[in-house]
Amino acid sequence: MDILVATPGRLLDLAHQHALHFDELKVLVLDEADRMVDMGFVDDIHKIIDRLPENRQNLLFSATMTDDVRALAYDFSDSKMTDLASEISISPNIRAAANIKQWLITVDKDTKSALLSHLINEQEWDQALIFTEKKHNAAKLVAQLEKRGITADSIHGDRSQAMREKILAQFKSGELKYLVATGVAARGLDIGELSRVVNYDLPFKPEEYVHRIGRTGRAGASGEAISLVDMSDFKNLCAIERRLKSIIERKEIAGFPVRKAVPESNLNFNKQSNR
Repeated sequence: MDILVATPGRLLDLAHQHALHFDELKVLVLDEADRMVDMGFVDDIHKIIDRLPENRQNLLFSATMTDDVRALAYDFSDSKMTDLASEISISPNIRAAANIKQWLITVDKDTKSALLSHLINEQEWDQALIFTEKKHNAAKLVAQLEKRGITADSIHGDRSQAMREKILAQFKSGELKYLVATGVAARGLDIGELSRVVNYDLPFKPEEYVHRIGRTGRAGASGEAISLVDMSDFKNLCAIERRLKSIIERKEIAGFPVRKAVPESNLNFNKQSNR
């Protein structure tokens, strides 16, 4: 065959059975690298690479370029050829839909989960997709919500595919009202009438912010996007607002005073010159 498309585990299984040989392989493509890293496939990928001919072309595709993905990309390439590797970055000019109401609340890190619980209860949210940056934060937040009487569940790289499908089905049917997810794990998630998304952790890249909030407001329906922003998020907030070309509305919530104030937004703020 000319082209073989496979998941890492199944590919290794076939190789172990000697049902598949890589002697004539010319090109190796690793697609959705960030998702594979998030799902814990790195060891399998290394085992596959060890079986391949040294003389080959490597192509790696990833929607986000995290430190873990960069490390994989370095290992993915022949160490003697790393200086010849090329990186191509494409940032499409994506915009947030006009029918999504965006607002944020500045908050201290140690009161984030209490604030989220307060919003869910006081504003009687019918449903919410809540984003965290790290998978361990997703599980931790679910536990914090449950301590306050709020039933939630999470999807991330440490959950099995069967478990994630079950949780997503519950969320889509409305049986589960609050779903906590990492951005990578939620990629491709399509909920027809999702009322709101919450950035519990603000993403590092503006493109990721736009993708996240695009989970609501589908098919012309109205949607709501809420972000909980602490002082350490200021640079990322400015980058997001610069991409949006507008300042996101800030709201204050009674009973949640902020000790470490987030500076006023600045569309001209330059992350590179303020390191």
